[in-house]
Amino acid sequence: MSENTDNKPLKQLGWIAVFVMIAVVLSTAAYIYFKPHTLSGQIFIVTQGRENIKLGAVEIILIEKQQVTDFLRQRQAAIDDQIRTKKMAFNDALDAIATAKSNIETATDNLQAAVARSESSAEYLRIQAQKDALSRTNAVLSDQKGLLESQLKAYGVSEPSDLYGALSPDPRVRQEQQQNLSDQGVDLRRLIPLLSQYKKVSELLSFRVGEELALGQQLGEILRHAGDEERPKVGTAQNAYNTADSRAASLREALNHIPTTDDYLSGLLGAVSVARRTLTDADGRFSFACPKRKAFMLYANAQRKVPSEYGTHTEEYYWLVDATTDNGNAQIFLSNNNLWMEP
Repeated sequence: MSENTDNKPLKQLGWIAVFVMIAVVLSTAAYIYFKPHTLSGQIFIVTQGRENIKLGAVEIILIEKQQVTDFLRQRQAAIDDQIRTKKMAFNDALDAIATAKSNIETATDNLQAAVARSESSAEYLRIQAQKDALSRTNAVLSDQKGLLESQLKAYGVSEPSDLYGALSPDPRVRQEQQQNLSDQGVDLRRLIPLLSQYKKVSELLSFRVGEELALGQQLGEILRHAGDEERPKVGTAQNAYNTADSRAASLREALNHIPTTDDYLSGLLGAVSVARRTLTDADGRFSFACPKRKAFMLYANAQRKVPSEYGTHTEEYYWLVDATTDNGNAQIFLSNNNLWMEP
């Protein structure tokens, strides 16, 4: 009895040691199991000249993958709606173009018919006949004027109007001009009748040409008034066509660029919980502890000024890549090779 009593404390100490060892093992296993892994990497861009541009002071953000997936699924639904709406608007614009084309053709046909009716009217035909008669008369007068000019040039006269003073009704002016011509050896008996005839033909031709132009203006006015009702319809249809065509071009351009990166990623950081965040150093490197047993994604957005023939322009880069570290510490390099691309 005494021997059993003496061994009891020893047995209790043994059990305590066992429990302590188990606790140590469990805590060590738990530490190993839950210990965060290190996620590190570098962000850089490779230029066309194969130069590596390291991007410093860029924020690197760690987000649970499920949250990103849910966000992108919602954005995709919104983008699909946006594309569907723009396609419907584009088709409406094409219909409007077709309608406007038809209206232009109809209005143009009506305008041409109205003009044709005016050209067949008694008034138009009367004025046109007068204009044609004047045109024939003026052609004869023009030929006469040309012949007289040739004859005057034989006397050395290049600009007949400069000698009109010799025909002046003012005796003093007429005598002075004729005396000057006589002093130059000009035969006034032949020149004066020729110059007088030239002046008469020239003045008559000028007057008749003015009459012909006035008749042409009357004909134009008749045709213009004939289209007063239809011409505005042509203009209205043309304006409708231009508006629809411009809208269709704008929508076509928008559809060619939908979706954009901004369509997908705008508002991402406001819609998810950020697990970790850090800034890259001057060499573009980053590092932080990444919890285990969860799927994560790395998000980064950077800008860079690039020289161009017009000065500089800004290039913008987005990354959204898997960042799981269940197999231990991991390195991720963000570069041209894994830039975000729209689905």
